[in-house]
Amino acid sequence: MSFLKMPAKVVKKFTRIQSKFLSGEVEERRCIHWLKWGDVTLPLNKGGLGVKNLPLWFNILKARYGDLSSKVFGKDREMKISSTCSLWLKNIVKIYSSSLIEPVVACGRFNIHDGFNTPFWEAIWLEDKALKEVYPDLFLVSRLKFVSVGAMRGWVNGIWHWGDLGIPRHMAEDPVLAADITSLRTSLVAFYGWKEGKDAVVWLGNSEKEFSVASCYEFYEKLFILYGPPIKNAEAFGLLWEMEVPYKIKDFGWRLLHNRLPMKDLLVKRDMSFPPDDLKCIFCGYYAESRNHFFFGCLVVKYIWKEIGYWIGKEVYFEEECLPNFMD
Repeated sequence: MSFLKMPAKVVKKFTRIQSKFLSGEVEERRCIHWLKWGDVTLPLNKGGLGVKNLPLWFNILKARYGDLSSKVFGKDREMKISSTCSLWLKNIVKIYSSSLIEPVVACGRFNIHDGFNTPFWEAIWLEDKALKEVYPDLFLVSRLKFVSVGAMRGWVNGIWHWGDLGIPRHMAEDPVLAADITSLRTSLVAFYGWKEGKDAVVWLGNSEKEFSVASCYEFYEKLFILYGPPIKNAEAFGLLWEMEVPYKIKDFGWRLLHNRLPMKDLLVKRDMSFPPDDLKCIFCGYYAESRNHFFFGCLVVKYIWKEIGYWIGKEVYFEEECLPNFMD
């Protein structure tokens, strides 16, 4: 069942269950959902809670356990992969079309053995990028776009040589293409990575060079989740989650930085009504209750912070904004 793509309605239902659980909502008592679910699923250092994104999980499972319907050479051309190959190898060489590579392939580097399981143009094996990206003009005119590394070579008069790379002879005389052909052939001749056995794949998604679900999720997360511009609280969120304090305090700080505590100014925006006098700060009674005033701007609160400063032996100065005070 894990390999079946989850219908959108099911994803929505599960997400709703997660959201209700996080906000403490039950059937007989509804709660305010203070943050959008998309913000909750962001990484911790991006202001989220790191809750897994369900629509991405299907891709992670395919990458972890393999896709038995892997197609390599274009949408309609299947590559014959031995039944003894690992599921990871079957998945890593999956390509949806001749121009669109399965995203996981971008984090895999092929170690050539016999070369017959590695696409010559599509895979990362000779350079730090696929050859079709390094030599786009050659790839465009090549008649052998879907050939493996091993099949691009052959015996000529008893000597193992690289072929013509599928480049038509009349096009190979073009000055620009000729320069690219010379450069590519130089790299190919200098390649001495041939070994016995079948090609292997090294995962480039982490420093250990070993595939893990966590590093794969991080890769897909960066690929599919748009973080938008850098958030000014990014450093503060990183500091918050590194603190050795109870989780409920971290949760409070997280909501404070997001300005999602039930302050009266926010409750009014959510159509909750208060008598005019009740909108004032409960401590000083002069200004409207908001996050910045309630925690840092109120005269009564400033006196409390000053006493705390004396207690810890530090002179305290406060600004009206939350972030500078938190970083101090």
